Amino acid sequence: MNKNWLYRVLAMALIVMMALPFAMAEEVEVQTNAVEEAVVSEDFDIGGTTEAVEVTEVAANTPEWDVDTIEWSVLEDLGEWDIAELGDTVYVQLDEEDADEYKITSYKSSKTKYAKISKVDKTAGVFKITFKDPGTVKFTVKYKYREEDEDHWDHSGTATAEIEVKDSNTIDDVYLFFGDGEDLDGKDDRIDENPFEVKFGKYEDVSVIPFAVNEDGDVLDYNQGEDVELEEDEENSSSKRASNWDKYTFKWSNTSVACFEDENGKKVNNKTKTTEEISELTPVFYKPGKSKLTVTSKYDKKKKCTVTFKVTGFDALPTGKKPSAPADTVYFRVKSAKYTSYKEAEVVLYIVNGGKAKLHKSPVDVAIVDEKGTTVFEKDGVSFPTLAGGKSTTLKITFKSDAKHDEIQEYQDLRYLRLDDESEGLDDYIGNYGVISNEAK
Repeated sequence: MNKNWLYRVLAMALIVMMALPFAMAEEVEVQTNAVEEAVVSEDFDIGGTTEAVEVTEVAANTPEWDVDTIEWSVLEDLGEWDIAELGDTVYVQLDEEDADEYKITSYKSSKTKYAKISKVDKTAGVFKITFKDPGTVKFTVKYKYREEDEDHWDHSGTATAEIEVKDSNTIDDVYLFFGDGEDLDGKDDRIDENPFEVKFGKYEDVSVIPFAVNEDGDVLDYNQGEDVELEEDEENSSSKRASNWDKYTFKWSNTSVACFEDENGKKVNNKTKTTEEISELTPVFYKPGKSKLTVTSKYDKKKKCTVTFKVTGFDALPTGKKPSAPADTVYFRVKSAKYTSYKEAEVVLYIVNGGKAKLHKSPVDVAIVDEKGTTVFEKDGVSFPTLAGGKSTTLKITFKSDAKHDEIQEYQDLRYLRLDDESEGLDDYIGNYGVISNEAK
């Protein structure tokens, strides 16, 4: 056999083998196109029969965020953002016209205390921006991208945006209001004396209310009266800042002198509550001294108010060896009061003779009242001691329940008891002198 002829035959066979897949592919493509056309027309011919084919649409991958409820923006066009009106979150996209897919290489915020940027979908170039405090912040995103039908990341870009974060409810200052809360209509009602002087006692009908004002002096967060409006619209803001609106952290520096109490008489200190919750607490001043109350806005922790309460009262008179009292007066103080059993109580009176004449021993029908003037204990014929001018003494009085099965009501608050000035026989004991009894207002 001629070798040249053999080689020619083999070469032709090789050419046919190489061309066969392409010919088959063309036929497959033709058949595929025919199938697609048949599906679109919902008729497909199989072995001489025509059947309807049901077309099922395949749902695209649903992103984690709800696109119907998201504020969308292109990063470069974000501009300024008002937290109070628009909320604290916005979703932004890169805007590369020919990009089919992104590859994010870096992203940052120049001032994270004002706003933070975080990645949501790196292939779609989607970011979430969370706004925090008013201020100017710059975002920088570096990325690569490829165009449709490309398989290389040959393109790169940098997107920047300078955002001014605003807040129409910016707090200019924080004040405290001390009173019945009825006249709170502006910052003129703040406590502007420091230290603020009060008498010791339990202020059940008085509120201590913190409130914020803006730069125009308008009250922002305590809706009390016609002229005070809460400007925060929480329906338009899902921010943590909005949830902290109208909340304050409060702390008394010396709770042995002053503190808040709840409805059960329990001390409440170093807590975070709304203005309404704080206004329902009772400010209580236990003894002469000073206690500093600091309230800090939860919305803006840089804004706070501090007031020092100076607690005074007749109890401020010294109880040492050289007692003093105003001239020509006799001073009575309940030095201590306690329950000794379920049927007995013990009250110790501290007595100072501020006059020159001697107080002579005398029986007195004693009435001990609370800060509201309600009688708590009564006892007839208590022997008050002889007491020279300028001297002091103590008198212990034991009170017992009279009825055989009665109990002394131990729920009574004994901290603010005083001798009732109207006790029978007291005028005979003090003579022409005036009388001062410790008061709880």
